[in-house]
Amino acid sequence: MVSTIFFGQQARKGGLTKEERDLVLQEASKLNLPHNISFQEKLYMLRKGIGSIPLCLNCGSPVRFHVSTTKYVEYCSRKCSATSDSTQNKKRKTNTQKYGNQNAANVNRDEKAKLYFSIRFKQLENIKDRAIPLFTEKDWKGGLSSTKYPWKCTRCNHCFESKLKNGYPRCPTCDAMYTDIETMVKAILDKKNIIYQPHNRKIIGKEKREIDFYIPDLRLAIEVHGLWYHTETFFPPSYHQEKAQICQKKGIKLIQIFSDELENKKDLVESKICFLLNQTTHKVGARKCKILQISKHEAAEFLKENHLQGNDNSSIKYGAFFETKLVGVMTFCKPRVALGHKKTNEGIWELSRFCTSKDCSYPGLFSKMIKTFIVAFKPLEIISYGDGRWTHPTDNVYVKSGFEYNGTSKPNYYYLEKGKRLHRFNFRKSILVKKYPHLAHLSEREIMHRLNYKRIYDAGHHRFALKVG
Repeated sequence: MVSTIFFGQQARKGGLTKEERDLVLQEASKLNLPHNISFQEKLYMLRKGIGSIPLCLNCGSPVRFHVSTTKYVEYCSRKCSATSDSTQNKKRKTNTQKYGNQNAANVNRDEKAKLYFSIRFKQLENIKDRAIPLFTEKDWKGGLSSTKYPWKCTRCNHCFESKLKNGYPRCPTCDAMYTDIETMVKAILDKKNIIYQPHNRKIIGKEKREIDFYIPDLRLAIEVHGLWYHTETFFPPSYHQEKAQICQKKGIKLIQIFSDELENKKDLVESKICFLLNQTTHKVGARKCKILQISKHEAAEFLKENHLQGNDNSSIKYGAFFETKLVGVMTFCKPRVALGHKKTNEGIWELSRFCTSKDCSYPGLFSKMIKTFIVAFKPLEIISYGDGRWTHPTDNVYVKSGFEYNGTSKPNYYYLEKGKRLHRFNFRKSILVKKYPHLAHLSEREIMHRLNYKRIYDAGHHRFALKVG
């Protein structure tokens, strides 16, 4: 019975009955085992035939009982473990194998680095499925921790520079870490075999701001913004606009996409990205299209499907037809109050929406639809606004069609609610005080903060104007 408790399967699992526990305590008392130790320690001593607590192999002090491993440790402290003869002998053996000297401190720093470089280089055969070195063992540059060497990724054939260190060199394309929304853009670029640099921190320079995807051949940058982490809680109102302006000064076209656009209109976002990449599936010349005024219903359905902002309330709606199929819509209205126009000026119209069907480009269609409107309504001036997140101030369809760039507005804001951006025009103070009269003494911002709404800012809007009369 006693041997079964001390050495059997039952004892190792710790599943002892009350009678068996009492028997262990009786045996411990007979052998005069210490009274101030745990039951597990007593059981361990009985099983191992130990009559007292073991002593440290280095200093001779009592050691502690390790509960998780159910045994006594060899040393009473880390200091004793590090200074013990066993540890020191192991260290001398390792130093001798690596550096040819028992004391690594006596080895010249460069010699030590060169020896490590040689050892590490011989181990690169183990990572050839990920990357291969574009250097030899003789190409040692001195140093080690900060020295970079050329590599070639065996998965994407991309050449890059990285340090020779433990693990493996990480390809900036294949081994980069992506958020869920970044993965969606990555999939679009990979599908089109686009060469890009992820998470590039060098382009913008001293500002040290990251570009999610940079395509050097097109000088195109793409940013993907999660809504919550780009609210005023984390970034100032001017952040997105300043980032766009920095890229413009460097000759780079920056596109900034909010996560709700990707999640709710992924196909449309993919189509717009493909257009910027010159990867549009089909192309139809404007001469083959017929321009006609269309109904409100026709325009609404097309805009919901093909424009990021969806439908609008414009009074004039034109459609472009190719072989009886509606392939483009352009709408006009009087200048909107929401964009700062207090008065209605005769002869001035606003181009409110323009879009074409997804996965197809229609060169010249924008100009053709503008000219059709001018002939029919004889405006003195046409104004329009391009979203600063998607539109470059000078390299765009407006300027190519004769419009003049008249500056960029301050960043506009939306309110964030349950992962959706809500237009600020729906939260004017005049509307809020009707719903919350007890908060009438506060400003719009203060009321919305009380209601736990956060602002998220865009990159402003570019204003374009076409003088006609």
